[in-house]
Amino acid sequence: MRLEALLERDRKLSSPDDHTRITTNLEFHAAVWECAHNPVLTDLLERLSTHLIHAPPPHALRRPAVG
Repeated sequence: MRLEALLERDRKLSSPDDHTRITTNLEFHAAVWECAHNPVLTDLLERLSTHLIHAPPPHALRRPAVG
């Protein structure tokens, strides 16, 4: 099963960098979405995750302190 293979792969990672962590997490969750056999849900979650990946980090959105 694909999910089991992805989970096993992730368990073997030792100290992954942020890019690897994000990529493997997204691949695993995309496989979970596909298991739902709901193309509308899969499309929605893929679009949402694309925006989340390309969004600026939260600290970049904070306003500078006044005073």
